[in-house]
Amino acid sequence: MKKVLAMLLAAATMLSLTACGKKADEQFTVESGKLIMSTEAGFAPYEYVEDGKIVGVDVDIAQEIADQLGLELVIVDMDFDKAILAPHEGTADFAAAGIAVTESRKDAVSFSVEYLQTAQVVVCKAGDASVTDETSMLSKTIGVQSGSTAELNYAEKAAECKAFLKYQEAADALKAGEIDCIVMDNKAAQMLIVDNAELAVCPFNLYEDSVAFAVEIDNKALLEKINPIMQELIDSGKVEEFVEKHMANSL
Repeated sequence: MKKVLAMLLAAATMLSLTACGKKADEQFTVESGKLIMSTEAGFAPYEYVEDGKIVGVDVDIAQEIADQLGLELVIVDMDFDKAILAPHEGTADFAAAGIAVTESRKDAVSFSVEYLQTAQVVVCKAGDASVTDETSMLSKTIGVQSGSTAELNYAEKAAECKAFLKYQEAADALKAGEIDCIVMDNKAAQMLIVDNAELAVCPFNLYEDSVAFAVEIDNKALLEKINPIMQELIDSGKVEEFVEKHMANSL
């Protein structure tokens, strides 16, 4: 947890120094004519690879934004913790990877309007009845994604916490008995178990997260462009349509 927070705070400090004297209207996109999205494409239904192409809920939202702004959407796939920091480094305009809004992340990024609310759940081996609530979970060896809210919340609370770059790696570790459970987003968990029949989602929720896009902390100009479009997609029911479409792809 301390390592993750230190990375975010260090990035925020670096950007606050380099952004001094920069006008908001000078910060729109890092490359003219393009809208660059950093992501980790192993987190269905938010983003995943289908027929060699990155697709998902976040991609559909981002494409709508790019189309309305007259820009070419460019998607860059990388590890989750690096994807969040990419807008800081000037290699992406925004990060979108089912990113939960947290107070600690607000020290390093600015968030768009929140477009989804989702529960964090526990994935165990099918038939394992030893995890019945958060207390029993904390006595186990849990798997999390590196940089996720699960790591932030449980790295120092659980008996043992192991971080993985991708959830499929955590699923493989769970099936091999290297960890006892995984803490993750419910929508992603429902899709994970489709491809991993030995696993199941435990029948309780840990906490709720709100999901948003993350931009460079001082890039107000970009937020002013994307927020009205995202709000329109939410109000019209398009975001929910995107979710239903990509959840159905797992069946």
